[in-house]
Amino acid sequence: MKVWLAFFALVAVAYAVPTKSFFYGTGTDEYVYHYELDVRTGVLETDQGSQYEVKADVHVRPDPSGNGTFVYLVDPTVYVYTGPLFMTGEMHGKKPVEKSFVPIVKEAEVFKLPFYVTYDKYGFVQEVFTVPEDVQWSVNIKKGIASVLQLPVDKVPVQKYVKPVVFHVVEESIYGKVNVTYDVETVKESIVVTKSPDFTTFEHMPYDVYSNVEVEKVYNDYKVWNVTYPEIKYVVVNDKDGVKVHEVYTENVKTVQPSISEGQMQYVATKQSFVFAKEVTPTTPMEFTKFVVYNLVEYTPSKTTFTTYFPCLSVVPHVVDMSVIGPKVQAMLYEAVEYLHENPITNVETDTKHGLTITRIVEVFKPFTFENFENFYTLITKTTTPKDVTAVDVFYKVLPLVGTKNSVVFIKNLVKSHKVKDFVSTTMLFSMGLNVRVPTVELLKEVEEFYHFEDEVKPEVAHAAILTFGTLVYKTFKHDTHSPVLQQYVKVYYKKLKEAKTFEDQLVWLHGLKNIEVGTVYELIVPIVKGEQVLDLHYDRHLRVHAVYSLEKILHYDYDTLFETVYPVFVEENLATELRVAALKVLLSTEEVKYFAKIANYIKTEKNPQVYSFFVTTVQHMAESCIHEETDYWQFVKQTEKFFKHVDTTVETQAFYYDYVDKKHFFGASVYGNLIADDKHNKVTQFYINFSPYVMDRTVDLYSVFVKFEGVENPLTMLWPKLFNVEPKTIKEPIIKHHEKEPVHVEFTLMANGKVVYTKYFDEETIKQFYTYTYLTILTTMKYQFTTVLNLADVEVFSPTLDGVQTKVDFELPLVSQFKYDVVVPTTKSANEVTFSVHSYFRLWMHGFYGISVYNPFALTWQGSRRVQAFDFSVPFNFDVVFNFQQNSFKIVWTKSTNEVQNVVGFKTHVKTQVYARPDTEVDYLKSTCPACQQFLTTIVSPVHKKKDVVLFEEHSKYTGLHFYLSVYDVEVMPHVKYFKSLSDVFVSDAFYELSEYSFFKFAMTYYTWFYTHFFPPQYSTYGVVGYINPCKVYPFEKAEITFKVNTEVVPHEMWTTPNYYQYVKMSAVFKNDHDVELNHWDVNVHFTHEFGTYFKKFNVQVTRQTPGEKNLNVCLDYVKDVETDKVEGKMTYYHGYSYDHKCVKDDMVVSVGWTGTYSDTQKNYTKSPVYSYKECVKHYVDDYTPIPVTYDCAEAYTTVRKYVYNVDYQHVLPVYMDVFKPVWFWMQQIFPVYYDVDAHHHVPTGGFVVDVEYPLWWVEHPTVDVVVTSPEESFVFEHVPYYNWFWWFQPDSVVFTKYFDFMKTIGYTTECVVNPMFNYSGYHYDVSKTPVYSEWTLYAADHPSTYTWAIYVQKIEKNFVALKFVLNDHVVVLQPVVDKATEYTGVTKYTFTVDSYIMEVMKDGVVPGVYPFKYFQVYNTVVFVVPNVSLYVAYDGHQVVVETVKSDTTQYYGQCYV
Repeated sequence: MKVWLAFFALVAVAYAVPTKSFFYGTGTDEYVYHYELDVRTGVLETDQGSQYEVKADVHVRPDPSGNGTFVYLVDPTVYVYTGPLFMTGEMHGKKPVEKSFVPIVKEAEVFKLPFYVTYDKYGFVQEVFTVPEDVQWSVNIKKGIASVLQLPVDKVPVQKYVKPVVFHVVEESIYGKVNVTYDVETVKESIVVTKSPDFTTFEHMPYDVYSNVEVEKVYNDYKVWNVTYPEIKYVVVNDKDGVKVHEVYTENVKTVQPSISEGQMQYVATKQSFVFAKEVTPTTPMEFTKFVVYNLVEYTPSKTTFTTYFPCLSVVPHVVDMSVIGPKVQAMLYEAVEYLHENPITNVETDTKHGLTITRIVEVFKPFTFENFENFYTLITKTTTPKDVTAVDVFYKVLPLVGTKNSVVFIKNLVKSHKVKDFVSTTMLFSMGLNVRVPTVELLKEVEEFYHFEDEVKPEVAHAAILTFGTLVYKTFKHDTHSPVLQQYVKVYYKKLKEAKTFEDQLVWLHGLKNIEVGTVYELIVPIVKGEQVLDLHYDRHLRVHAVYSLEKILHYDYDTLFETVYPVFVEENLATELRVAALKVLLSTEEVKYFAKIANYIKTEKNPQVYSFFVTTVQHMAESCIHEETDYWQFVKQTEKFFKHVDTTVETQAFYYDYVDKKHFFGASVYGNLIADDKHNKVTQFYINFSPYVMDRTVDLYSVFVKFEGVENPLTMLWPKLFNVEPKTIKEPIIKHHEKEPVHVEFTLMANGKVVYTKYFDEETIKQFYTYTYLTILTTMKYQFTTVLNLADVEVFSPTLDGVQTKVDFELPLVSQFKYDVVVPTTKSANEVTFSVHSYFRLWMHGFYGISVYNPFALTWQGSRRVQAFDFSVPFNFDVVFNFQQNSFKIVWTKSTNEVQNVVGFKTHVKTQVYARPDTEVDYLKSTCPACQQFLTTIVSPVHKKKDVVLFEEHSKYTGLHFYLSVYDVEVMPHVKYFKSLSDVFVSDAFYELSEYSFFKFAMTYYTWFYTHFFPPQYSTYGVVGYINPCKVYPFEKAEITFKVNTEVVPHEMWTTPNYYQYVKMSAVFKNDHDVELNHWDVNVHFTHEFGTYFKKFNVQVTRQTPGEKNLNVCLDYVKDVETDKVEGKMTYYHGYSYDHKCVKDDMVVSVGWTGTYSDTQKNYTKSPVYSYKECVKHYVDDYTPIPVTYDCAEAYTTVRKYVYNVDYQHVLPVYMDVFKPVWFWMQQIFPVYYDVDAHHHVPTGGFVVDVEYPLWWVEHPTVDVVVTSPEESFVFEHVPYYNWFWWFQPDSVVFTKYFDFMKTIGYTTECVVNPMFNYSGYHYDVSKTPVYSEWTLYAADHPSTYTWAIYVQKIEKNFVALKFVLNDHVVVLQPVVDKATEYTGVTKYTFTVDSYIMEVMKDGVVPGVYPFKYFQVYNTVVFVVPNVSLYVAYDGHQVVVETVKSDTTQYYGQCYV
């Protein structure tokens, strides 16, 4: 096309008639204009920047034989500067800087080559022709000049005095065709024409983008963060020689401001000026035929540089001299190693020594050839000192970030030659796939070995190579989806998938196709989504579910096709739950109202509770989203939520979505995912979690993890109950348990930017190695030092100004972390004791920047501004641990290290803004033109404020020997945030004002965002925060010994499964000096009891601190809790005092809180109307008339007490406690709705107050409580205070169900048996065919097959009813439904109880010797039995029986269970 355009243009020029123009006369003479190009980049708020100016004479000569002009520049010179600078104009009140211009560099002399500009008959520019010797950057600036040299001769008035005129035209520019507004007026003797191009009408902004992250969704496409403001002004004169343009001035500003509402604005401002100087006779002949290169006026990126080299604006060929560059880069690697081993926390440097080392290394590596990499690798591997080994490790992690063709080929050879360890190869490959800068077909050809590596490397490495190559194919062809080369690779991957011999190979090749994403991938995956057996090896739901998930990315551009493909999977009821949930998740990810509405209508009749729960929890969380707020989708979801309020919370399949956006800075993040339970056990077998940052109304799918475990116990559900017993011997327990009757299927998949980068599969054979692993095994066998370098963000956007000057907006944020894990286990002869010597640490180093820059080709200098952000975090682990399993104790011994780095725990942040003029060669033109200027200049505000460090908090703790420190430093303008010098400042700050409105995860996301915007604030030029804990020098200590011992006394009780024991925990902490003399001795004694399921029924704590020469500090806490038939009572007493003994005495400060929980009036007047019903008990119907059975949550809620009265008494309260209480009380009155009750009757004694709290039964959106605080003088009423589970930990209490059972159920450590399910309610009826319940008593559950102490029998009776026999210590309860016409008519079931005298006594009095106490009650048609001592829960509704117990080796299920 371009060739044809050039041909027609040449024909047009050859036969053209000379056109009239304001830029040259009617003869053959040349107009000479003094030309100046002024390019400035800097920070608007600080009035500092970097600048270069180019001066020359522009000669404009008309072509007498054509419709164009010859243009060329004479004697160009350049000036470079950094320092005080306005965006436009000169600094007011300051002496102008003496500007010293020097000739442009030799490499830029192509700028002097002439060019030819063609016009139409109205004086508008059409094309630009150049000579073959010219280069692209020069041509682009000449295009900028040409686009200025145009005015419509038919519309611009030529009289001296004209009335103001405004008109609009479309003309060619650097940005293509654009709407331009002309404003013509007379100023004195001249006509002034102002042109204002409308940047919103550009056909498209010509730019190139490199990004290692891809935007997943754009919610509001704000362009203000990167906009262009152009304007051109002409001064036209009418003198004796006719009408001509005497002066031209252009202004163009591009800005970057990631924080849209506030923060520093970085800019590139360019100006051109043409001032008429003279008219001269041409001396050098020119012919149009010499200008053979045709160019559109529109800007053309330097494609040659971009495709064959690497994205860079530099005009200097980078030839690497390894004898010079090699040692320099090695020194940079050493810098990185040194920084990892230094102490950057307490050593506050405003100009960070090594901060941007990683970015510098990557930049240096870009021009390396393959041979350069080979030579450099030889150089850095010559020696093997620890420093060199770490430097090589850093090199391995930095290398994939380079992203050039040569670096990719070098990585391939490293992996292929087995020069690096397998896990290093895997890491390099997945990082490389994310960071390739210029993917090309040639590059793919070079690394085609990646997809047939299986015979050369280990399977994990081969899999990483397959996934990476798929990502490279996607990056190469994402804008050329019909390429035959793309189809070739798609066919190869599909062939490999089709012929795969194992599930793991199928999984890898399917993920590889998912990574390719474009082309015909969709067509090949759809049959797998539909379940068609198109592969050689039979596949099942495990592979199919990944095929469904893959379509979310593959069809992100075609939601209609996505819906048509996936919706049938979602509605097919006989499919496995995980498949249907996967389909539902993909459909909801479209965030399209029309699809959501259809799904919502279908869900109303959904019978699978897992699917139903996933949808409802998705709706509930999405309705609370900050990111989606005010979108059409969010509005619809918010309305839909009202119709889907109720879901069985016992169902384990759930979705979650937590996000927060700071609307001021347009910064935030989201964490979302889901849990999916299996059909058989209703236990979580897979989970997915994703973390996505949110910047400038764009979300980036950064990292996500998918895990599936079937046939093995979830390790976490095994760990929690054991850790709850706080016994050191837990570490000798196995980490995993096998379900022997079920096949093992374990998957782990890691995704980055939506691409799979790692996947691992375990089956029955490969997982066996873990069956013998204990926590002790892991602690003692793993030793490594792992260094990672992740490019969290690497984005470069290249775009031009109106003058043809290329700008680069970039964001670089590499994260370096190092984790050293080294545990030495000295040999010991005792089997009951083991010692760990831990020598470990974790360091995190994240230094990056965002900014805007230009390349000055006239002086070979990079010039720009950047906002540098630095974050450091350090945690050392150096101590000895001695486990004594016989005594059930352990001791931690920490000794102060001579290396200060190993003694500091803390973080440091710092932000600063720099302007710079960095030479691209050894010659520094900045020094030639401005000797006093600096290459890098940290900006400051004006007027200059004295920088100071402000200590927010510091304490030298005498009694722990620690130093606590928090401060801001290097601050020019004092920040607006309050300094938290006291707790009062904390609670009255904005940071805590909305605390009550957030659930725990919402709270976490809020404060993640708050931390970023307050510790990296965009407003200030320089700003730093540092906080750390280290050994105190005022009260020094050298050694700390902490001993922890547990004694457990089990209370004998036959066949109990609930915790029933006394436990004593003794902890002592001794701080010693270098002479082993005690400085402080802390003793903590804890005594608590777990009695028949009541966790911490009694709890006593005594803390004593002994310091030589001082009274002992004694702190005591006594707590007791009693659960009775209809109420819960408890009391907590707190003592704080000082004495010479170890006792808390009555004269100490004492605060006691006694509470009583009873049924509220609302509960006593309970009805079935929605106003008074329990939230958890609202019926969910599976069809028009059949409700689901009563859930555990409903039964548990039914037995809770909701009215609590707290009586608080106090005496001798110390001032420090009042300093805490007062701001908290003030905070509560500020954020919660409160009023003063003047009519309240106060019967409260002096020295105390009463708090009344009533928990609701029902709520619409969020639960609220009513709180009344009554003192002797007044009452405060807090109405409808919102609360979340994380805010109220232990209440309301159930008087029937134990906390132990509730906790075990929460973590999934219970088992369930459902007999004769009559409702299409749970997934169990999909995989297990029903067998009849016989017309005789059949044993279904017991603690022993024959000699049981409890048992459950079920017998079939008439119709679909069953009877229940409950055996307890050889005593029997028989329940039978009364089946009559009234039952059929009303739906209400009545029951008959048959019991013996002992059971009658238990039912009457609750306790009978020799018989387990049990409780029973009725909810709707369901009778619930609870035996707290054995954690047994039975629900019977006449049709089905649900039996649930805590997992135990004694409990077994018999007969046919359906869960």
